[in-house]
Amino acid sequence: MEKKTATNKVEKAAEKVHHQLLELIDKQKITIIKQFEPITKEIRGCREEENFVETDIDRLRQKIDELEQKFEQFTQKDQN
Repeated sequence: MEKKTATNKVEKAAEKVHHQLLELIDKQKITIIKQFEPITKEIRGCREEENFVETDIDRLRQKIDELEQKFEQFTQKDQN
């Protein structure tokens, strides 16, 4: 009996952690999408106007690199 109860507790704890992890992943996914939206809009606007200058490209590349670093930190943090 005790072994079955312990197994049930472990299963419930695992289900809870799994659910929390899925919620965290969804929240992070939404955050990443929101961070890329302004960059995406700006790129689309410049493409439509055919108005790209080198400084725009450099600035957008820097923003993308910063977001990429944040994403890498998030994924590495989860692996530790």
